[in-house]
Order: sequence, then structure tokens, then C-alpha cells
Amino acid sequence: MKEKSNHKSGRDQRLSYRHYINMFHSVELSIGGMPYCYQFKLRDRSESGMCVLVQEDSKIMTHLNIGDVLDVKYWPSDKAVPPEKLRTQIRHITRTPANHSAGHYYVGLMVVDANKQ
Repeated sequence: MKEKSNHKSGRDQRLSYRHYINMFHSVELSIGGMPYCYQFKLRDRSESGMCVLVQEDSKIMTHLNIGDVLDVKYWPSDKAVPPEKLRTQIRHITRTPANHSAGHYYVGLMVVDANKQ
């Protein structure tokens, strides 16, 4: 796993991810070969967009690569609304600063096709 960014800046992308941050509260990742799924709280990192915080020693980290496109289940803030599966690309994997959640990575997410599941 390389620590780098595949992030394209732009006002339209920022508005797009903010739409999802406002609608959803967490995501669920299921990766083939793993016996269970992982659920993470969505975070808004203005400089790098929407992301999740993952412990560096979590087994899922060995299955996440920049550029991967996954079917991710997004859980709405409104519990009366059912979760939604959206095609999502991993945009970056960035180690957190030592003074913020040491021993973790920010894993940047971007919905790439909201119409296909």
C-alpha cells in the first residue's frame, strides 16, 4: 500500500461529496475474502473530501488500495430511510498527523456512479 493521493481538486467535486456527507452518516465495507463487514463513520475533511478513519493495524487495510472501486453501503442519517449501495472509489490513504488519532489512516472516498449498484 502506497500513501499518496489520487485527489482532483475542484469546486464541483467538493459540492458533490458534501451532498453525501449531509445525507449519510456511516458506510459499510464488505470485501471479498473477508469474513465480515466493517462499518465506519463518515468524516468531512475539507482539504481531502469525504473519508473514514481506519486503524493502521486493522485487517481491512491490507485490502484497501488507492483507485479501487467498491460497492459501499451508505447508511443515512435518517434511520427511517434504508441504506443505499453506491459505487465508490478509494481516492487516498493518508496517515493521520501524530497529534490527531495517532495510529490511523484517513481513507478518502468518492462516489463514482450513484446510479449503478
